[in-house]
Amino acid sequence: MVRDLWPLVVAIIIALLATLQPYAKVRSSESFPITAPFQEVDLSQWDFRVIKLDQHWRWYPNQLLEPGSTDVGTSREIVSLPHYFASQQALSGTRLNVGTYRLRLKLPEDSFRQNLSISVSHVCNSAKVYFYPLGQESGHLDPILEVGKVSAKAAEYRAELGQFHAHLNIKPGPSHYELMIQSAGFNSPNPGLCQTPVLGNNKALQGLEQLQLLCQGFIVAIIFSFGLYAIGTSVSGSRNRSYLWIGSAAVLIALSKAALDNFFINIDNPNSDAGYRLAVSLLYSTIMIGGALAVGFVHHSFRLHFLSHRFVNGNLITAVVLSVPFFLLPAEYSREWIIALLFFSGVQYLLVLYLLYKVLSHRLMYARRVTLYIAPLLIAVHLELAEYLGWMAENQFLLASLVFLVIAQGLTQSQKLARASKVASRLSQGLTDEVQKRVADLHLKNQELLLTQKELTRANRELRDLSVTDGLTSVFNRMYFDRQFISEWQRSRRDQKNLCLMLIDVDHFKLINDQHGHSAGDEILRSIANSLLDHFKRGSDIVCRYGGEEFIVILSDSSSLQASRLAEQLRQKVEDNDLRYQGTELSITISIGVCGLTPGPEHQPLDLLNAADQALYLAKREGRNCVRVAEPPAPNQSRHNEPTPS
Repeated sequence: MVRDLWPLVVAIIIALLATLQPYAKVRSSESFPITAPFQEVDLSQWDFRVIKLDQHWRWYPNQLLEPGSTDVGTSREIVSLPHYFASQQALSGTRLNVGTYRLRLKLPEDSFRQNLSISVSHVCNSAKVYFYPLGQESGHLDPILEVGKVSAKAAEYRAELGQFHAHLNIKPGPSHYELMIQSAGFNSPNPGLCQTPVLGNNKALQGLEQLQLLCQGFIVAIIFSFGLYAIGTSVSGSRNRSYLWIGSAAVLIALSKAALDNFFINIDNPNSDAGYRLAVSLLYSTIMIGGALAVGFVHHSFRLHFLSHRFVNGNLITAVVLSVPFFLLPAEYSREWIIALLFFSGVQYLLVLYLLYKVLSHRLMYARRVTLYIAPLLIAVHLELAEYLGWMAENQFLLASLVFLVIAQGLTQSQKLARASKVASRLSQGLTDEVQKRVADLHLKNQELLLTQKELTRANRELRDLSVTDGLTSVFNRMYFDRQFISEWQRSRRDQKNLCLMLIDVDHFKLINDQHGHSAGDEILRSIANSLLDHFKRGSDIVCRYGGEEFIVILSDSSSLQASRLAEQLRQKVEDNDLRYQGTELSITISIGVCGLTPGPEHQPLDLLNAADQALYLAKREGRNCVRVAEPPAPNQSRHNEPTPS
């Protein structure tokens, strides 16, 4: 599990480094001493690396002092930056907050050789920045940097967000300078300087700005990517709609963070305050809509029955409608709508806390973890609002809570996916084992089936052989002859080839049975059958026992002359082969009738069989132990036709 989580650990480390790195490179002016007689920050030993001018500012409330003027008779106090006005003062019938910040610096003697600049960022009010040598006479002096409009008239006020640079024109000679910033804000939620000016080499300042932009963009990219991933997961078919709600919240927070980090400044023209208005509107809208999205996220994460889907959706629509005025009203008037914002968002977050209490009390899965993830964000959103309203100092709670939520939620999803992957792997392995077992059983059954099939085939073959084989002589029987004779007849008629039948009868067989017994007769039949099988060796020759002591042979593609010669050779062979049975020599002879023809349409199989039978009858009548050949029968010729002697 630890090896699976190393990308998330690396992401957390990178996010923390991205958050802290820009601030680690900047030193505070507090580390430099204050010298008399001007009560100035002594930078004579400064190495020109970037420093924050955050200490020892003299603050003149409700006054816009002229550059180079003395502060005799004026009220002042020593403050640190960032600084917010303690109260709002009515000026010219308006709620216009004005004031002047002054800081005296003692620079190194070779400062004129350095390309020094000052950077002012995130000016929530309008500001004019002056930089001049101490002792310069009061009078007209152009500001080195002007952000928005600074005037005692509300109509000329315009707030800004952004990063502003100004080159410091330092000449050889004087080393004592004063930095003065005039600030004005009409109905501003946090009047004063909400960021600290930074002093340093121009190249170093640019590097710092790029690093800050890179780190801010990295954090925004993480949150925005998580939001898009969550929305894409929900849209792609996930049944859990909590991804859609948390993804929408992440995208909205990323846009708000990007606006506050100056990504959208001056989007239409350099003289517009659209960037500031967009940042303020997105911040308020994020707080307003974010609560409704948090309610939907918790509701859909645990599929609660405490609230209906209609209520959750209507709650989100209400939040969106209440956010519209923030985009329509001028930025300086949006404060009037904050009461509704605070009330509605308070109700939303109380509802979230109630839902979290319910899921915790029911001990639902991941309830503690989700509560732990959301709680810092709920607190940080209100801390960010308090910071923006000037109720507390600048903090990084919102950024840290957002990074924590994104990484932690990613960790949760990773664990869910890992658990689902393990379950799927276990099920897959179980299924694989079951399939292998079933395959093995099937293979065994298949082998058994093959053996059974072989046995059945052998039994069928034996049964078939038994059905067509004569049990005594092992030659084909009468049933096989009847079937094969018709088949050979049809083939010979189709091919127009000669077909011969040879009908064989054992002479005086009944007498042998009477004198020597039926066993002797059986032995004689077996001997003659063996002689027949040995004599007719062609594959097409068919030897059958026709009945009793008679045998019949089918000779395909043979003429009557060839058949008669084979018959005579067979007769001679049987005659020469005396059979000894129980010590007695048995003389055996046979009579053979032969007939052959080429079947035509006018012939019938029975015609050939009757003709061979007539030839056998003639051989027995003429003394037996001879061969007689019948002429091919005429169509439908009956048995009384006389055969021709061979």
